[in-house]
Amino acid sequence: MMDTETYNHLLKSVNPYIERQNTCMRKAISAHERLSATLRFLATGRSYKDLEFTTIMSKQSLSEIIPETCDVIYRVLKKDFLKFPKSEQEWLQIAADFEKNGNFRIVWVGLLASISELFLPREADHITLTTKRRIA
Repeated sequence: MMDTETYNHLLKSVNPYIERQNTCMRKAISAHERLSATLRFLATGRSYKDLEFTTIMSKQSLSEIIPETCDVIYRVLKKDFLKFPKSEQEWLQIAADFEKNGNFRIVWVGLLASISELFLPREADHITLTTKRRIA
C-alpha cells in the first residue's frame, strides 16, 4: 500500500508529462486519474476490461493511458531509483545482497534454464531437458 505522501510526490513528478487539457468537446482525464489507474493496474495485474469498471474509463483509453504513464514513471524515477552499477565492487555488493536476502542462486539457475529453453533451437531440446532434470 502506498502512503499519501509518496503518492503525492509521484503525482507531482509525473504531472507535467501526463496532464492533458480540457477541450470544448470533453473534459480531459486528470493526471490523478491516469496515475491511479496505472498504479491499480500494476498492483493488481487486472485486465483493461476489468479495470474499465473500477476506474470508469474505457478499455481503449486505458490501453493508451497505462503504457504512456508507465513510460513516464520510468523516465522520471530512473535517475534516482534505477541506477546501473558502475564498478565491479558495486556488482559484487548487489550479488551479496541478493544472496543474503533470498536464495538467489536457485532463482538464477531457474532463470538460466528458462532462458536456454526460450533461445535454444528445437534440436537442443535434449539439452533443456537435461538442464531441467539437474535443477529439479
